[in-house]
Amino acid sequence: MQSFELSWGQNGTKSLNMRRDLIIDSGTSFLLLPLQDLKILLDSIAEESGMEFMIDVIPYAWCSDEQWSKFPDMQFEIDGSTYFLPKESYVMKQYGVCSLMIMNSPYMSQWILGLNFFGNYYTVFDQENLRIGFAPSIFAVDSMQDLFTQALLINEAQHLK
Repeated sequence: MQSFELSWGQNGTKSLNMRRDLIIDSGTSFLLLPLQDLKILLDSIAEESGMEFMIDVIPYAWCSDEQWSKFPDMQFEIDGSTYFLPKESYVMKQYGVCSLMIMNSPYMSQWILGLNFFGNYYTVFDQENLRIGFAPSIFAVDSMQDLFTQALLINEAQHLK
């Protein structure tokens, strides 16, 4: 069981916390969520941004640049380590439409982290010891450096208390 948090707003004033089993799968193109979790996520984003989402193969909504900026960067806690999925890795904005690179299933309870997660990390599969290792990729989206820096500053501040 792993946890993850979505935070956004001024200094992360809004958040959505969930605990779900996470599956890491290089054969899945996007994130894959249980349908109910996807609805909770979309409702949270809609509340902040005013967008109305349609759920098709992938969710989408008409959106402005201002609304696009309100999508949260995802933060995952996996075995005590923090990993990020910036909005640029799961939201595509074209022609006034924001499409989320998130698939859904009404039949599963786990989240699957697919290729849009992998794009930001070097990944090593250690099958002999049943482990997976991640390290930030030099090819990650530009905002990843900001997310890591912000996390380090928060961690340092907590240790100084």
